[in-house]
Amino acid sequence: MPTERKVATVTELQQRLGQAQALIFTGFHGLNANEMVELRAELAKQGLEYRVIKNRLALRAAQGAGLEIAPLLQGETGICFDDDDPVLAFKLTSKLAKKFANYKVRGGISEGQLLDEQGALELANLPSREVLLTQLVATLQGPMRQLTVVLSALLRQLVVVLSEIERTKAEAAEPAEQAPAETQERAVEAAAEPEIKPEPETETEKGAETAS
Repeated sequence: MPTERKVATVTELQQRLGQAQALIFTGFHGLNANEMVELRAELAKQGLEYRVIKNRLALRAAQGAGLEIAPLLQGETGICFDDDDPVLAFKLTSKLAKKFANYKVRGGISEGQLLDEQGALELANLPSREVLLTQLVATLQGPMRQLTVVLSALLRQLVVVLSEIERTKAEAAEPAEQAPAETQERAVEAAAEPEIKPEPETETEKGAETAS
């Protein structure tokens, strides 16, 4: 019958397994005490937790958390917990496995997905989240800069077109304004000219017309 201590351990481990973004299962048989201390310190520098667990308790806790970890429980087992960047834990664990000969990566779980040793190695070779974010920003900035250039060019063309329309309207309005002014000017000139009336005929001119 499980003791209260074991029940509490399973409950806490169940919560821990369920909260972690990444879990890396490793073997550590053959590591001496100094190497284990150094290993934990290297992981702790990156905010990662490393715990040695009993397989039976780990299996029970994983079942409660809805995780399948049975293929990763072989012999002595240590788990690296990562609550932030899944790639970071796999990357650092893979690096430490090269440094410590007796530190073996068996596989892991990333965002609920079970990974074998090969899957863990492939994930470790991916760029970190910071690198991916940098690449994403750089990728997005290129099209944005191009879009800005295109929009600026379109706005300049629109300004030119509007200016040309205004100029054309102004030129078309000038003759229409000049025509009434010229007509009015002619009317004023005509009104100012004196009317020339024919002079009356004299008696001599009348007699000459009669004789002829």
